[in-house]
Amino acid sequence: MTCQVLLHFPDFSKSFDVFTDTSDYQLGGVIVQDNFLVAFYSRKLNSAQRNYTTMEEELFSIVETATHHRGIIFGLKFNFHSDHKNLSFENFKSERVHRWRFLLEEFDYTFKYTPDKDNVVTDSRYPIINVNEQDEQY
Repeated sequence: MTCQVLLHFPDFSKSFDVFTDTSDYQLGGVIVQDNFLVAFYSRKLNSAQRNYTTMEEELFSIVETATHHRGIIFGLKFNFHSDHKNLSFENFKSERVHRWRFLLEEFDYTFKYTPDKDNVVTDSRYPIINVNEQDEQY
């Protein structure tokens, strides 16, 4: 994300890929189309949200990214990419997750598992690159 100065304008005739990830203190997501960054979202988790299980945190990042960028992805087919393999609504018992399920029902999406090594766009474990240092490499 630090490499691209401008966001790419979306082509609504093509599908989107939404990559999300979460850590113990923050969540993030990006919308990508043809390997171009279209939009991004990140925010800190509050103290109550930090108590979610790992699966709930991963699903919460998907819900937050989808609802924040509803104007871009509503009515279009897209893929959610997550590095959490067990992510499905059948694995959850909480009422909160079933509310999130209803929020996501308005979208036309599929879940896709993307391993950690391939989901580096939103991975919070990687350090932030200084743009000036990267420019010197080229």
